[in-house]
Amino acid sequence: MRKPPAGWYPDTTSAASERWFDGVSWTTLTRQREQAGRGAASPWWAVVAAGAAVALVVAAPLLLPFAAA
Repeated sequence: MRKPPAGWYPDTTSAASERWFDGVSWTTLTRQREQAGRGAASPWWAVVAAGAAVALVVAAPLLLPFAAA
């Protein structure tokens, strides 16, 4: 049976925490689960930022001739 890779996984003893699996066995290390909207930015922020950058690059050449007038 193949074991999952090392990492944080939901803790079966508490819905509010995660437990570290070292790749071989479960450890005693636990941490609180991140709440939605807290901690690391959601992936959709990256999509919004990339879309804004593309829009700026596409729109800049179109708007620059008007700024020079």
